[in-house]
Amino acid sequence: MAAAMILILAALGASADGGVASRNGDMANAIREMQKAGRYTFAMLINMSPADLLQSSSSSNVTFLIPSDKTLSGKTVTNATDFLLRHAIPSPMLFHHLSSLPTGSLLPSLHPGYALRVSNRGRLSFFLNNARLTSPNLCVAGMSVRCHGIDDALGGPSVPSCLPSHPISPDPSPAVDSVANAAAPAVGPEPAPGPGSRHHVSKSSAAGHRAGADTVAFLALATFFFFYQRRQ
Repeated sequence: MAAAMILILAALGASADGGVASRNGDMANAIREMQKAGRYTFAMLINMSPADLLQSSSSSNVTFLIPSDKTLSGKTVTNATDFLLRHAIPSPMLFHHLSSLPTGSLLPSLHPGYALRVSNRGRLSFFLNNARLTSPNLCVAGMSVRCHGIDDALGGPSVPSCLPSHPISPDPSPAVDSVANAAAPAVGPEPAPGPGSRHHVSKSSAAGHRAGADTVAFLALATFFFFYQRRQ
């Protein structure tokens, strides 16, 4: 069993070496950098892919988003080509390029109909779709290939391939909205008085009228007695 495992590993190693040799200089350097960073599984998927898959005019400049080997060990990759294209942006982007994008921006991938939505809350909380970028700038040796480590395989629903020519404006921060809503007092129509309130108002008005009538009667009676006593 151990001998068989050694033979399998040797065959994979030979395949990887042959794959690296068949790639252009920047891609070969990037694969070596991936392996140096411990991202062997993703590097192996690139080596197992058709040699021209990532060498076309539309994908000669690329940024790879690479899940760790531990993450990929729990995933089932049924189509290596689709998987690679979903995890590739058709432009070489260092992290400082990505970090300049506001939340809500859309990035195309090499997979038709699949795009990446940016959620940018700083270096430690930069997401592309469901995956957080954890290891920036893993591949920097060449000029045309960049790669970054992410904490999950990219998935989720596809985004329409008809992307806007400009980044989408970021959504307002929920925290800002909650603060604004808390600071602004709620303004609404005054509640209509209920039956009890109308009854109370009517009673108060009646009491006021009675008090006024009693005062007038008292003053009239006092005036009458005043003049009556003077005539006596």
